[in-house]
Order: sequence, then C-alpha cells, then structure tokens
Amino acid sequence: LSRWVLSRSGGPQASAVVLAIMKANGWTSLRAWRHWRGLSKTTMANRLNVQLSTYELIEDGTVDLGPWLLPAVEKILLD
Repeated sequence: LSRWVLSRSGGPQASAVVLAIMKANGWTSLRAWRHWRGLSKTTMANRLNVQLSTYELIEDGTVDLGPWLLPAVEKILLD
C-alpha cells in the first residue's frame, strides 16, 4: 500500500510528510495516510463496508489488507 500511495497521492511532498508522520508516531503507512487525509477510523470502516474492529486490525497490521480491500483503500486515499 505505502509504495502505491506514495507514487500517486500528492507526489513527493505528501510522501515526505506521511513518512515523517509514520516515523514520529510509529504508525503504519495506512494509519499515517488516513491521518494525512483527515479521515476517521469509522469513516474508513464505513467506506470499506467492514466493522470498525476489523478496520482497526487491518490498520495496525494484525490482519492483512488483502487483495479484496486494497483497491477500495487506494480509492479512498486518493479521493
């Protein structure tokens, strides 16, 4: 996810900011991009049509994003 979004979402400036957010907070790339886009966990879960608890497991890396959700996450982060 991070490489794909880094190459498409806001160019190098946004990528540098998100990488700094990740490093400063110890966050996953998905958490940092969600923060950068100003989206709540609830919003992400609703847009992905998953339970909030499932989204939280995906965001923290406990559960793999999987090929079925990756396109939807990419679309949300680019909108």
